[in-house]
Amino acid sequence: MNCCGEGLAARATSGAAVSPLEWKFSQVFGERTAGEEVEEVDVISAIEFDRTGDHLATGDRGGRVVLFERTDIKDHGGHRRDLERMDYSISGHPEFRYKTEFQSHEPKFDYLKSLEIVEKINKIRWCQTASGALFLLSSNDKTIKYWKVAHNKTIVQQTLSLPQYYSLFEEQEVPGSRSFFNEIIASISDIKFAKNGRHILSRDYMTLKLWDINMDSGPVATFQVHEHLRPKLCDLYENDSIFDKFECCLSGDGHRVATGSYSNLFRVFGCSEGSTEATTLEASKNPLRRQVQTPARPSRSLGNLRRVRRRCNIKGADNSGADANGNSFDFTKRLIYLAWHPSEDLIACAASNSLYMYYA
Repeated sequence: MNCCGEGLAARATSGAAVSPLEWKFSQVFGERTAGEEVEEVDVISAIEFDRTGDHLATGDRGGRVVLFERTDIKDHGGHRRDLERMDYSISGHPEFRYKTEFQSHEPKFDYLKSLEIVEKINKIRWCQTASGALFLLSSNDKTIKYWKVAHNKTIVQQTLSLPQYYSLFEEQEVPGSRSFFNEIIASISDIKFAKNGRHILSRDYMTLKLWDINMDSGPVATFQVHEHLRPKLCDLYENDSIFDKFECCLSGDGHRVATGSYSNLFRVFGCSEGSTEATTLEASKNPLRRQVQTPARPSRSLGNLRRVRRRCNIKGADNSGADANGNSFDFTKRLIYLAWHPSEDLIACAASNSLYMYYA
């Protein structure tokens, strides 16, 4: 099991080690030209495949939902995996095209709380299809809307209540390891269930963690996403980057996990037994342009609270850094949103207003 510096030996998924994938650029929608400025309302804020993988939805900060549909199976009348089982030769890879878009949310003002509710789409979730229509949920900070997408679009709003928790999964803190930043970087920003229903993937600021629902004492595997940034936590706190909420995803077969980082980079880790796969890709037409090694955990402590605060008060905190290979990092280019196709090795990710897709 590859745990990227954590030294865990527990098995996350059974079976022989899986060879690393070779990722290639597939498509891009909304690519910017050199020097083109992006409107804030056009920045993508949510990505989600439906359960079949034939449809993809994105949401943006302008409250819009954009739908894409798969095109490479239309001529063959079946899903790729079904055709492969019938020894049908397919040389291509999943491809999508624009289908439609609609305005899901509008900015509103809550006069009772004197609070402005922005139209930004925070989450999209697909529901079961029926009678040839597509159904999905979209939400902003206040309202969840239920959409039916067919020849005519209808809207139903509903309020959801939160259930009581059944199990609590928590990693125990190592004695003497507490610092000013511990609670911030340990805050979970996203979780995903694996298809097998047994494993949960979580993302905090520095790591991905894979949990077994039958083991609540701690994660079975931990993957370091950008450990080389740990010495720069003061700078990241100063420019608020430490509060960025990255999402995560799993492959349909459960052998790999993925999440984003800075400079429009995202990382793919193998989580089957014996895997050492740890690939860094860039959201561009040349995804392998930058290769980042994952260094070991720094041995130097950040010091006590007083020392950390003194360091953080130093003026001139920048928005750049460097990885283990000397590649510069741009903290203003965050790759936060990404999704893995449910049955294919295809990842869709957002870099500002651009939607990139990669296959293996």
